[in-house]
Amino acid sequence: MTGLTKGVNSVPVTVAIGVEQVKKLEVIPDKIEINVEDLITVTKPIQLAYTRSFSDGQEPGFFEIVPQEIEVAGTREKVSEVSHIKAIVNSDELTDTARSQTLVPEAVNKNGDRVSGVTLSRDTIDMKATLCQVKTVPLKVALINSFPTGAAVTKEAIPDKVKIRGTKDALSGISVIQSADIDLSKITETTVIVPTLDLPKGVELAESSRNLTFEFGVEGEETRSFEYTAEQIEIKGLPLGVKAHVNTGLIKAIVMGPGSDIGEISQGDIHPYVKLTEADLSKESADLNVEFEYDNRITKVISNPSAVHVIIIGNLATTRNTTSN
Repeated sequence: MTGLTKGVNSVPVTVAIGVEQVKKLEVIPDKIEINVEDLITVTKPIQLAYTRSFSDGQEPGFFEIVPQEIEVAGTREKVSEVSHIKAIVNSDELTDTARSQTLVPEAVNKNGDRVSGVTLSRDTIDMKATLCQVKTVPLKVALINSFPTGAAVTKEAIPDKVKIRGTKDALSGISVIQSADIDLSKITETTVIVPTLDLPKGVELAESSRNLTFEFGVEGEETRSFEYTAEQIEIKGLPLGVKAHVNTGLIKAIVMGPGSDIGEISQGDIHPYVKLTEADLSKESADLNVEFEYDNRITKVISNPSAVHVIIIGNLATTRNTTSN
């Protein structure tokens, strides 16, 4: 079918008659409606599920997953329903030595229900993992220097323990985990730090400690965070005839502002966007820093990750070549 435009098109039904005796044919209905939508691809993270739970003090770890993300293709409406890619691991096949499994990916929504009408870039996922022991140990952190003059620090949240995982032998001699020093003289505003830990070989953070952070609150400021999907990130700088979409599945916006206001701020008060330059528009894709628009109740917004991947369709080079021909 040619000549259709984006949106709902009313298309006449044409029937070719191959029987000579049939001279007239009534077609009901004589027209059908076809909805034409843009097809997009967005990268979505893989989340593992398990066929059964594990005993206390055990959990899988040391994952090797290929690929770590999968592209979901379909209409913008369908792709926006996909929260992540689910893959089910056979718990009974996990042992204290690394073993491989081939997993089947499935696009699901935020409730874990399958989303139909989309296609995935991979039919299988290669995974290798080890069934680990979990151990809780003290966390040692050296705070050096002093807070800057005039900085009224009202919150100092540093966990005193951390959970780690590994084989029984790897964990046996560990009694404490050391963090890299924290320089207090550099803290002039509410700050969230992802610490660098000295983890021995064969040891990694357990699942409940993987998002470990240190937080320092400066008087009058607090933090909140909101998540935004690819579809919620605006793309600015698109000329006529060029289309683009964000390929990175999800970003987290860390919002800082006065304690009196931060509780009233909602996701809709922050507007994430990326801006295409003319140099970007000559490519098929680009990695762009995420920026934000927000009202004056907010003092600062940080994106994690700081940049997203953008797919550009009908870039300027293609558009100019088509026009010149």
